[in-house]
Amino acid sequence: MTNLRMIIQSFMYVFICGVFIVGYTLVMILPRYYSLNKLELQVKQTKADIEEQQILLPLYIEVKKKLDQYVFPANLPIPKTGPLSREDTQKIAEALKAIAKKCNLSLEKISSDVGKEVNPGYLLVNMTMRGDLFFYIRDFLLRLNEESYSNYLEKVQIESIPGFKEFKLKIWIAQA
Repeated sequence: MTNLRMIIQSFMYVFICGVFIVGYTLVMILPRYYSLNKLELQVKQTKADIEEQQILLPLYIEVKKKLDQYVFPANLPIPKTGPLSREDTQKIAEALKAIAKKCNLSLEKISSDVGKEVNPGYLLVNMTMRGDLFFYIRDFLLRLNEESYSNYLEKVQIESIPGFKEFKLKIWIAQA
């Protein structure tokens, strides 16, 4: 009986030691193993970033040399800003039509929210235009920015319809 008891006790000690070793492995070694894998991934990513920067460095130096050689003009043209008078506000549709025509756009619809006094001193104008290319709207926006009464652009919506593009704009015009 004592022999059997000693064998069972020995197995219990071996089992407890095995549980302790497995527990130690789970608690101490596995988290460090996973953090080591994370660090290895970060090292690989950092090496890839360094290689990318080494590839881009000559290009950066070339562009920087070109920029250093370029002389920027001292006085850039800044359009005069100011509100439109009440009389000129009535002619805004014709002015916008003329700008659209210069930019190869057809002004389909123009309306203003005169009744809504959201911002006093400003007139909200909704426009719908049509054109063939996206670059036409870019040209229109650049020309509109040159006008003194153009305050800011609230919304641009571009819809592609077969054969042309439709541009919907919401702009704010400064008025006296």
